[in-house]
Amino acid sequence: MSKKKRRSYRESKKRMESRKSEENEKSKKSGMKSSVLAVIFGVVIIVGVILAVKSMNVNIPPTQPYVKYPQDDQKDVPRDVKLEWGCEDPNGDKLSYDLYLGEGTPVLIATSLNFPAYRVELLPGREYTWRVVARDGRGGVSRSPVWRFETADDNPPETPKALNPTNGETITSTSVVLSWTSSDPDGDEVFYDLYLDGRRIAKDLKKSSYTVRVAPGEKHLWRVVAKDRFGAHSEADWVFYVKKPNRPPKVEITSVKVENRFVKVWWRAFDPDGDPVRSEVFLDGKSVDVLPGSPVETTYGEHKIDIVATDGEDETKVSTDVLVKKPLPPQKPKIRAAKKSLPGKYAVAWESPTVNGEKLSFEVYVDGNRVSKTDKNNEVLNLSVGRHRIKVVAINDLGEKKSSEITVDIIKPVLRISAPNVVWRTSVNVRWDFPIEAVYSLYVDGKEVYHGESKEASLKIGYGEHKLKVVAKAFGKVFESEKTVLVEKPYNVLALSNGEGIFLINVSDRMRISDSMGGIFGKKIDYKKKTAVIVGDGGEVYIIDVEDGYMVLLSILSENALDAVVGNGAIYVLTNQKILKIGLNGNVLEERDLPGGLSLSFDGDLYVGMDEKIMELDPDLNVLRSWNTKGSVREVLRDGEKLISVENWGVEIIGGNSLELPDPRDMEKTQDGYVVADNTLGIVFLNSNLQVTGSVDIPGAVSAHVSKEDVIAFGRGVYRIRDGEVVEKLGRGEAVLSTCRDFVATDGGLYLKRKKVFSESVGKVRCSSGKAAFSSHGDLFIYDGNVVETGISVSDFGVWNGEVYAVSDGKLLLVGRRSASYIAKAESFGDGYYSFGRYVYGLGGGKIVAHEKVLDVVASDGYVALLEENSIEIFKGEKFVSRIPGAFQGVDIGGGRVYAYSSDKVYAFSVSGKEIWNLPLGDNVRDLEYDDSRLRVSNGSNGLVVMDPRDGSVIYDEPVLICGGGK
Repeated sequence: MSKKKRRSYRESKKRMESRKSEENEKSKKSGMKSSVLAVIFGVVIIVGVILAVKSMNVNIPPTQPYVKYPQDDQKDVPRDVKLEWGCEDPNGDKLSYDLYLGEGTPVLIATSLNFPAYRVELLPGREYTWRVVARDGRGGVSRSPVWRFETADDNPPETPKALNPTNGETITSTSVVLSWTSSDPDGDEVFYDLYLDGRRIAKDLKKSSYTVRVAPGEKHLWRVVAKDRFGAHSEADWVFYVKKPNRPPKVEITSVKVENRFVKVWWRAFDPDGDPVRSEVFLDGKSVDVLPGSPVETTYGEHKIDIVATDGEDETKVSTDVLVKKPLPPQKPKIRAAKKSLPGKYAVAWESPTVNGEKLSFEVYVDGNRVSKTDKNNEVLNLSVGRHRIKVVAINDLGEKKSSEITVDIIKPVLRISAPNVVWRTSVNVRWDFPIEAVYSLYVDGKEVYHGESKEASLKIGYGEHKLKVVAKAFGKVFESEKTVLVEKPYNVLALSNGEGIFLINVSDRMRISDSMGGIFGKKIDYKKKTAVIVGDGGEVYIIDVEDGYMVLLSILSENALDAVVGNGAIYVLTNQKILKIGLNGNVLEERDLPGGLSLSFDGDLYVGMDEKIMELDPDLNVLRSWNTKGSVREVLRDGEKLISVENWGVEIIGGNSLELPDPRDMEKTQDGYVVADNTLGIVFLNSNLQVTGSVDIPGAVSAHVSKEDVIAFGRGVYRIRDGEVVEKLGRGEAVLSTCRDFVATDGGLYLKRKKVFSESVGKVRCSSGKAAFSSHGDLFIYDGNVVETGISVSDFGVWNGEVYAVSDGKLLLVGRRSASYIAKAESFGDGYYSFGRYVYGLGGGKIVAHEKVLDVVASDGYVALLEENSIEIFKGEKFVSRIPGAFQGVDIGGGRVYAYSSDKVYAFSVSGKEIWNLPLGDNVRDLEYDDSRLRVSNGSNGLVVMDPRDGSVIYDEPVLICGGGK
């Protein structure tokens, strides 16, 4: 039967079985119980018949054979199958069997089988029928029905697996045994077809190996097809490579460097076949594990270096000889580092060349303490604010050392703009302070007007308020500072100085005396517009024309005057018995008897102040009305409907409030109240109800003048007050910055007693035996009867034994009129001693070691006082005596005591360090000097203050040359 017919047959049989299965399923449940009973009943009958037959000895044929395996219609039966069946003989006879098997109709394939089983090997995927005939040997025969089964389909062999070479393997031989493995899941014999590089080179091989010859240096593809006798097959393919013949590696030494006892060698190795190369270094025949350029420690003398390179098969060796020379002593390191830097990380580098390339090690010290040991030529240190000594020590292989040292200042830079809050001219000089070199930009109202490295700039700006900003760029950072400057138009005020005369003062960025008129001893002054009138000490009246910054005396009247004021084109003069109206040329225009008058006031109306009375007069001196007061009237002020009287006991609003004051002299109207000049209290600010809102201590205040936001106060000086603070003062015309015996240094010049010998700002003066050294804008000058400019920039200086010594750029110089000679490294000088860092040296010998960096040094009577950053140290000769903690700005010593100052106080200490007294002196103490049992203190606000060193009491102060008052 063909495969097609068998398939058709199997399909129709499946359909019949499916219908039969459906019918059986329907009746299964209902017939289940009756079937079971019937089977039981049949078995009982058969058993009974067999027993009956045995008892009668009658031959009965065998029972019909029944199938065990494979079951009828079983599928996927193995081709190598053992057919099994069952059969019984009622007489117990021994049975034999004939077996029929075939495709379609079964045919006899075995006879007289003694056992009910038979193994056969069949074809795959076929349908077979079979049946069994049982014989009992006594003629009894029984036949089974025809059974059917189907053999399983044929399975192909397993996919071949490469054994040699494996997939992707590289081999070295051109003769290779190709081997593989495979098997058949059905147990069929497997045959192989072999392909190499796309060509079949063997067919139906029974062995799974084959020897071939292949070309070297190529890639080869091989494939195996595994098949059984039924035509089922599987296949797989692989690649392998045949390596070319090996070539040895190549190696060359590219560089050899000797450093001290260390040798560094560089080499290059490669393989022409591209194989990995391993290099090994031998020093004098001994292997050393190093990389190219790594140091190899040796001894002094000759050595041989071998480099061996291998690719795993072959090796190549190259050699070189080196000479390791004994090192020479190291040279001093040349340190490269910034002189100034910010706190934190600080980079320092150095060079220390060697003759033979010896290797050096280095030790780094900061302020005497070792912080690192390194083989590198650089280090990063962590430095705090202050001055530090950095030392680098170079050490060779023999332990020989050479060192170098530098000093570095670690600063916390603050950018500060130096410019006045208010200026009175459109040309403004702006300076700024920054402790390090930087590039600066100056902005005015947001517009850049300067860019460069200078720390000052001159501006031309208009009147009004302007915002200045300076930007500094340093160390990769940006620092900023801002300031507001108000540019106002200047104006003139007139001041009276008893014994000195009258002074026309220009109120500007500095109060400057525009003109003066000496020889006038005055007690009263009035100044309106272009006319001034002064009442002298003898009652004489001076009429002065003021115009374009100059004064012209118009006339002098001898009237025994008590007071005088300027009116509308006339002068009103009050005597003890009368009042006069006088023309500017001195002619008497009107005259009227008026006994008891004390003061005059004019603000468009004329008022006469009397004892407990105010009188108002018309321009013709007629009395219009009068008011009663509580005391003697010194000044009258009209404010709208208010009439305010300044009296000997205080001030009062006529018919309203009053305020008691110790010694009021003058009163002026302000924008929101009044200002009173009181000879005891100074300047007192009042609101419109005469309540005190503030005050400014102005010594001897006698008069006040109000201009816009300014109050000009007159007393023992001329002061400009704004927002309740003194912003300018005219003493010697300038602020006192330093003193030395008969010399006074101010921001406007140098005075010898009262004689001005230099007319620019002087920051500091030191003197001895009639000779003085002083600084102006950082440059040193000498005065010995004449001013000599030395051309030397100084940070400190002094006069000792009649000679001038200066500290310039870290050097102490002996300075003459025409030359200067170098003495030593120094950072400060005073009284025959100079300092450098923590060390102090005397010009006559001796050395002192301080606790901190020394900022200044003074000496007297064998004692030496050192000003340091956070203290003052006192020595007797070179022996330490005491330490005074605190941050002071200056120091002097004399009379067995130490005197120091901060910005706002002066202190006195014993040489043992005990505080004796302290005295507040405002916030502008600039210098002090102990001289001839007096302590002279320079104060930017209060001028020159002379104190008793025993208890700190003020003997006198000399705030100004102009004393007296007026307006």
